[in-house]
Amino acid sequence: MKNKLTTAIVMFMVVFLTLGLIPLNYSQAITQNQINSAVKIVCPDNDGNWYSGSGTMIDSKGIILTNKHVVTDQNGDIIETCAIGFVESLDQAPNFYTNNEVNVAEVKYYTTTDDMDTAILYLENPTNKIYSYTNIWSSNSSTLQSGDKIEVIGFPGTCDTNIANTSGDFIDFGGSTDSTQNYIKATVPIDHGNSGGAAYNVGGEFIGTPTYVIQGTTNTNYILSINGIRDWLNSFLGSNYQQQITSGESSIQSKISGVQEDMSPPDLSKIGIQFYDCSKYFPEKDSAGNVQSYPTIDGVKGDASTMLTPEQCTLIPPNSEWTYDVDPQTLYFKLSMTGEVKSDIYTMADWWSTESLERPLEIQTVTKGSKDNITLKNGFFKPSPNINAGEGTYYYSLQVADQSNNISDTKIWQYNYSLTGSTGENKINAFFSKQQAGKILLQVEANGEAYYVYPDNNKGYYLGRPADAFRIMRELGLGATHKFITSYTTYPSHVSGKILIDVDDFGKAYYVYPKDKKAYYLGRPADAFRVMRELGLGITNSDLNKIPKAGL
Repeated sequence: MKNKLTTAIVMFMVVFLTLGLIPLNYSQAITQNQINSAVKIVCPDNDGNWYSGSGTMIDSKGIILTNKHVVTDQNGDIIETCAIGFVESLDQAPNFYTNNEVNVAEVKYYTTTDDMDTAILYLENPTNKIYSYTNIWSSNSSTLQSGDKIEVIGFPGTCDTNIANTSGDFIDFGGSTDSTQNYIKATVPIDHGNSGGAAYNVGGEFIGTPTYVIQGTTNTNYILSINGIRDWLNSFLGSNYQQQITSGESSIQSKISGVQEDMSPPDLSKIGIQFYDCSKYFPEKDSAGNVQSYPTIDGVKGDASTMLTPEQCTLIPPNSEWTYDVDPQTLYFKLSMTGEVKSDIYTMADWWSTESLERPLEIQTVTKGSKDNITLKNGFFKPSPNINAGEGTYYYSLQVADQSNNISDTKIWQYNYSLTGSTGENKINAFFSKQQAGKILLQVEANGEAYYVYPDNNKGYYLGRPADAFRIMRELGLGATHKFITSYTTYPSHVSGKILIDVDDFGKAYYVYPKDKKAYYLGRPADAFRVMRELGLGITNSDLNKIPKAGL
């Protein structure tokens, strides 16, 4: 894609120097040479649009393997010349220049059938520079077995174009019934810009290029297998395809004058949102309890052309709960953004849900449209879908795309509401409790007593002495396999704030810290107590009283 158990406690060991915690190592399949052979590919068309993805250097002379769709424009035409960025540091974006000249590559070969998505580029190399490369010629993906670990490197848009590593499990091979016979199915995430990168097995052997995701109840990620790629090369270059590939050279006719700085989708971090209570303009409900569709202003019921303005409604303060005499009928919301972002948006998709999206990049796909798809009047001030499900938490999610259909990440805002009577200084507050789920809270107005808010019931458990804290953590822990624990550096949302116990490794316990979603090793009771306190957040007595308490 182009440029969103049983009782126990488990915490992943990571380097966190300020806390002095010990890192837990995951598979070391990826070598430094393989990192150095990864490249960022950016291809400009004749209309000023830029398309980007990842690639892998497969020969020391500068030959690059990637997906065909990485070098294809919005009309389906091949872009013949692309800029290539090299990794110089893991914490910096790739460098597209050598001696102040853009690194330019020619698209030499590409597939033409729907069941293959491959292209090979030749880098212009007048000085015969020797490049780091990954040997793909002796690789074999057919030896993969269910559950085998797969690691992918590339330049996902979610990582500001820096190189990134993700991991997952092999599921199965594709089949001819849906034209996926050349693909490997896996759980490893494939995000913006990762297409065309490299996938490796636990032995560090190149097994294919991550290509696309099929969305559904559970997303399936497809990696184009190296066996399929070699079969394609053999079909038109013959059995000596490796020699044919490595003996060629680039024949670029024109240079790329420069690489634009902004090669990413619109920046969602520059978009804000405000919610407004406009319920007083929607007083009527039908026999089924559904709210009327259009507002009533000065006693006159409107139609599709009737608009409210922010001044007519009541602003709901950010990050606050809001109380109603009756269930809220209609909210309005207003998006605010800089002119730079607004001019970059071509298509916009938004949706509401009662549950936060666990994998937002793979849930929603923006449908390509035109600038007219966006209603700019009243500053994007428009009604939300009806919210009549009672008290609770609701989520508003947004994705946007530019004219080249480079899709942004998903940005999610949370909105809480309750009915009148659910507040008070010493009143239990379900919304506040839910916001603290998984956190360790330190009572700063007392003696620093520590509480753990268990995510499954949003109740606070007093940690007491080190031995008590360790017992509570283990009693509330979630058993997990060693394979699951070692598959992540940043854990998925469904285990955020949980305490995990490695059922395959003597019940070692870890705490998944909600702030960074990394896992911290608890060790002995005294160590666990220290970790809990070092990761704890201060809380006042009045706020602590809003959280229901529980014990074992």
